[in-house]
Amino acid sequence: MKASDYRQQFDAELEQSATQQAASAKSAERDESVDDLLAELTNRRFGAARRIDAVVRAGATAVKRPRMMSALIALVAETGENAEVRRAALSAIEASSFKTVDFRRYAPEFHEALRAAATDDDDDLRAGALDVLALTRDSYAQQLLVDGLRNPREALVTPVQAVRMLGYDVHAEHYPLLREIVETTKQPSLRRAALRLLAADSGSRALMRSIATNKDEDPRARATAAVALQVLAPQDFDQLARTVVLDDEDDDDLRATVISAITHGPTVPGRDVARKVQQMDAAPGGSRQLNRAARGFTTARSTRRTRP
Repeated sequence: MKASDYRQQFDAELEQSATQQAASAKSAERDESVDDLLAELTNRRFGAARRIDAVVRAGATAVKRPRMMSALIALVAETGENAEVRRAALSAIEASSFKTVDFRRYAPEFHEALRAAATDDDDDLRAGALDVLALTRDSYAQQLLVDGLRNPREALVTPVQAVRMLGYDVHAEHYPLLREIVETTKQPSLRRAALRLLAADSGSRALMRSIATNKDEDPRARATAAVALQVLAPQDFDQLARTVVLDDEDDDDLRATVISAITHGPTVPGRDVARKVQQMDAAPGGSRQLNRAARGFTTARSTRRTRP
């Protein structure tokens, strides 16, 4: 063998050895990093900022490290822990949960931790846990939300939050409660949230019609009810749409919502309605939303038919 060949073999062996040593060092560093991070994020003597920083660093790779993930989940469930640290742990776990296949083995453990946090004293942690549970259609979380809506003193989140979370998986048995909210609450945002969920309830047609046709109602509630009617009671919507569009004294934003519903829905407008909207487009004078809706209708007009 030539000297140059010996040199090449030596260099190759040296490079292989260096690679193996680097891999071993990296592995040792990784193991040490897990231990160090665990010690840092679980040590209650450290301040919240330092522990939260450790949680964030741990969360980046926790889904591949069972010990790390279990520690983060345990933080969420531990009622005696710092609330800020627990909220950070919840956020880190949520981010990891998007890696569905890798996260699957932690799901049962995480689910139990969320149930423990769902009634926690900390408002934000409680709301976050309930939101995740509601997204998974958890029956326990749904019952907590319903109980809070029926008995405000027992509420774990605001009524608007509760209705929004119920909307992830609204059941027929929820509709009577939602109708009661619409008929009794004095909170406009809560009322509209309940109306949006009732848009899928055939039993709410009369309620939607009553709200949509009442000029004394909140215009935004009327708009929500009007859009619901287009699905629940198309003939009622057609009558409402004609009345609203032709009435220059009605609310501009409501008229815009109705025009957009006509444009993008199955409704075929009458000639008088089509002519009125085209006049709005030709001589805009309403709100920006109304002008935009009229322009959208005119643009789509070439592909739509009108009733005689």
